[in-house]
Amino acid sequence: MTGDDLLPFWELPVEVWEWFEEIEREHQRRNMKKFSESFMRTETIARICHEVNRIYCQSVGDKSQKPWDEAEQWQRDSAVMGVVFAITNPNATPADQHEAWLKDKLKDGWQYGPVKDAAKKEHPCIVPYEELGVIQQYKDKLFQTIVKAATSENHKAEQAGSASETKEATRPPNCL
Repeated sequence: MTGDDLLPFWELPVEVWEWFEEIEREHQRRNMKKFSESFMRTETIARICHEVNRIYCQSVGDKSQKPWDEAEQWQRDSAVMGVVFAITNPNATPADQHEAWLKDKLKDGWQYGPVKDAAKKEHPCIVPYEELGVIQQYKDKLFQTIVKAATSENHKAEQAGSASETKEATRPPNCL
């Protein structure tokens, strides 16, 4: 068959166009499912990071942190953005993690204040990483450690799942 034997795309039958559209809808559905699953994992990791941070803060005398379900939306969004940063920048240092958080806060209109005050958009950690106390720096290390552990376990679980699916697919039907 040569190129001269092919119909121009605009002359294809309606059934072919409908078939293309069905393939496109299925492709979009699958991509949305993957996006949704990925977001759910990201939000779950953010929730864990938030709760560990809250417990850590309590252990050093800061009782101001609310549980995830009671936290302000901006606080949950910040945790999600932190997880996304940590996942997309796997070689980032805790200082890089803080600088990403700091840029987001400044972009949202936050400024330095001696006490965290959401109404005034003031936060005592609106300083360069090097100026944070050890207790505050440790929070960035904890955050990154949790994200790395969670994504490492997810990756291992996905690999194990696909390996077992492969074994199932190649196993003769009469074997258990």
